[in-house]
Amino acid sequence: MKNNKQIELLKDLWNSNDILRPNKIIEYGPYILSMVFYKYLSDRAVRLIVPAEITDPAQVQAAYEKAYEETEIREKLGYVIEPRFTFTALVTRADQQLEMLAQAFAKIEATDEFYRDIFSELELNSKKLGQKRTQIVLEIIKTSAKLNNVEYQELALSDIYTGLLQVISQSAGTKGIGLYSPASVNELMSKLLLKELAGKSEFTVYDPTMWSGTLLLELQKYSDALIKYYGQEGNSELYDLARMNFIIHGVNEEEQVLNNGDALGDDWPNNGELDFDAVLMNPPFSERWHADKALLQDPRYERYGVLAPKAKADFAYLLQGLHHLKEKGTMAIILPHGILFRGNAEEKLRRQLINENVIDTIIGLPSNLFHYMNIPTAIVILKKDRATKDILFIDASAEFDKGRIQNTMNAEQIEKVLDAYVKRADIDKFAHVASYEEIFENEFNLNISRYVDTFEEEAIAMDTVVADLKAAQVESKRVQANLYHSLEKLVDEYGESEESIRLFLKGMKK
Repeated sequence: MKNNKQIELLKDLWNSNDILRPNKIIEYGPYILSMVFYKYLSDRAVRLIVPAEITDPAQVQAAYEKAYEETEIREKLGYVIEPRFTFTALVTRADQQLEMLAQAFAKIEATDEFYRDIFSELELNSKKLGQKRTQIVLEIIKTSAKLNNVEYQELALSDIYTGLLQVISQSAGTKGIGLYSPASVNELMSKLLLKELAGKSEFTVYDPTMWSGTLLLELQKYSDALIKYYGQEGNSELYDLARMNFIIHGVNEEEQVLNNGDALGDDWPNNGELDFDAVLMNPPFSERWHADKALLQDPRYERYGVLAPKAKADFAYLLQGLHHLKEKGTMAIILPHGILFRGNAEEKLRRQLINENVIDTIIGLPSNLFHYMNIPTAIVILKKDRATKDILFIDASAEFDKGRIQNTMNAEQIEKVLDAYVKRADIDKFAHVASYEEIFENEFNLNISRYVDTFEEEAIAMDTVVADLKAAQVESKRVQANLYHSLEKLVDEYGESEESIRLFLKGMKK
């Protein structure tokens, strides 16, 4: 998406129907996204044979029906949209939409192995849709059709798909985890990797926890290189949405290798290409995992002699990515701050990673960048082939624009981090290059505050100091006056004997 205004436009569009209010959007979200994807496939097929100057829907449909040749479309696009199944036809046939959609989906899935089961998680008779499922599907189709209106014409369907992932994710709260990673985090992580990949005409990138694919796809925004994507996702629904996301963003079949599987289960990929130029990850934070002792014989973990704790899989994900990184590659992973200082098994893993000299940079991020949680997070950059044993620490926790729902990082703030990363030098209260000896003295604790001092002494205005002194003088005189008054009363009552004054003072102390 290009800006927040367009995000709000999409929110208004999808919330314009009571049936699509936020309390139901997580259930309807996959249907909305799949319909936009189907519209993309349909529009692409239609425009392949219908001239762009024909814009009236009825005329477009008529021209498509007249010029349609299944073989030509199949050869050029890899799938088929029959005239009776175009998006325009769906809009005009409300009485048969569920049946038509089911047939259209089956036709596409049967056309090529690449599209097999891509709509498998979209159950048109699902109980999620309730008794009004026909009406709901109709509303989704009608709303999707509005994307042809003037106000949406400047947006590509790929932008709309990404924007909808963001809208649905934000509206769903904690239920929307995985649909969309924050745009500023995606941008920063991608640009950090691309600093290391500059000059390459092509490269491979791997994400074993790709969610809906938005983090991986961010790379194509800032790179002209030929990118081959390897992604894995355990959630079948997210996996299908990721497949749609890659296709709608124009990633060719030969440029993507995606897998539906658990990153911490059987290792993948396990044949062919095993190591990658780049690894990019935003795994689930502090997730429980099986941590079976048999995994100590697994090539991903065996050299460390200890597994990540069952209650916190953070290091397990890190080691999964590191296992598939080339010797000259770079890995960027976002994790909770706890991995920097927690003890026991995590301390042992951290010590070994430091001693093996694979931790290159640690960047502390602002709080509340993720709409579904507010815990401190950090980007950890890892490399296997490093000339020095130092670690760069960057504290970017203050680099954010405050938002109503979540904070964001603007272009200037992102560039400040990137500049510090490239310079790799001490910057007062922002960055520090810590030697191995310094890290050893800190007992391998990588808490950023131990290395970057961001404490600011509060400047006090001189007029404030003078005012405080005057107030103190007034208070001192008042106390003195009260004391003299009390002493006078003492003399009146007890006389001026030293003993009586001593007793009075003793009473005051009590």
